[in-house]
Parts: sequence; structure tokens; C-alpha cells
Amino acid sequence: MIIIVNVFGFVLLLSNYYAAAEKVTYTFPEFPYKETNKNEVMFREVESACERGCLGRNGVSKVLCIRQCVSPSCYRDLYQADLVSKKQNHRN
Repeated sequence: MIIIVNVFGFVLLLSNYYAAAEKVTYTFPEFPYKETNKNEVMFREVESACERGCLGRNGVSKVLCIRQCVSPSCYRDLYQADLVSKKQNHRN
């Protein structure tokens, strides 16, 4: 247990739960991309087209729709495995 007195004199008791929680290190594949004005303009055009294709969706659903539309192969490599594991955890 950690005891902290804040500026107003209130005593806060904090659990060591978060300090003792197991740390997770994420590693992500890196993809070659040269950031140029031309590439950025092209990316924005593709992203805008995908946003129009994902109308009617909101929040996370919309973000995932756009990411998948922009690059299905990158989406699969970066997010698909994580989504599958989250769905399996919610079923348990």
C-alpha cells in the first residue's frame, strides 16, 4: 500500500496492484514508407475514399473499416491477430 498526501491534505491510499501488474511489451512489424508530399497526398486521397465507403459506421467500427480499406494486407498483419484474440477472450 502506498500512502500519498495531496496538496489539500487528503490522504490517498494507492494499491501496489498497478506497479506489480505484469508488463506487456508490444512489437509491431515495420513497413517501408518514404514520407514525401506525393505519398502523403496519395494516402489522404485513399483515406478519404475509404471514409466515404465506411459511412454509417461510428467509433472503433469506423476506424477499423477505414484501416482495412486503406491497406487490407497491412490491416491483416497489424490488427487481425489482436482482434481474433480479443474476440476469443470475450467468449470465455
